[in-house]
Amino acid sequence: MITFYRILSYILLFFAFFLALGVLMMLGLAFSNPAILFTLFIVTAVVLYSFSSYQFFRKGIQRGQSFKKSKKDFIKVNAYVALFFACINFIQSFTVILDPSLLSEMLKQVSTIQQQTTGMSGDQLFVFIRILLWVFLFYALSLGAHIYFTFRFLKQYRGLFLDPQNESQL
Repeated sequence: MITFYRILSYILLFFAFFLALGVLMMLGLAFSNPAILFTLFIVTAVVLYSFSSYQFFRKGIQRGQSFKKSKKDFIKVNAYVALFFACINFIQSFTVILDPSLLSEMLKQVSTIQQQTTGMSGDQLFVFIRILLWVFLFYALSLGAHIYFTFRFLKQYRGLFLDPQNESQL
């Protein structure tokens, strides 16, 4: 189970790197359009979860290093937001994969704009987006499984987290 968790952690880190780049690009946009702040918050929480859970795995589970109790709370809070993100991604990807006519309708509505901006034909863009949907579905399932295992490991290794009166030892 630890090996599977390690593999999932590396997958999440790969995606987290690109999500972090997206967050940095969206930051300037969010100042001009406050509606983007909610999306920015969710994606940032996913990135923070990915990195903090990996740190818990690497330093805590593998090396036995202790953490402050606040680290456990930080991981859990970001995990809940990441779980919301994974569910939304799963539902969207699964829905469009099951009913490709939804994607076709969307591409028809933006066909002239997308040909000018992407340089792809409608069929090429359809195939590209379908592949992207499968990648997002895989990511959502990986993220959900990783969160499940993280909660199990947080309970199993609860001794790694010092209670508030002993936090001064760190």
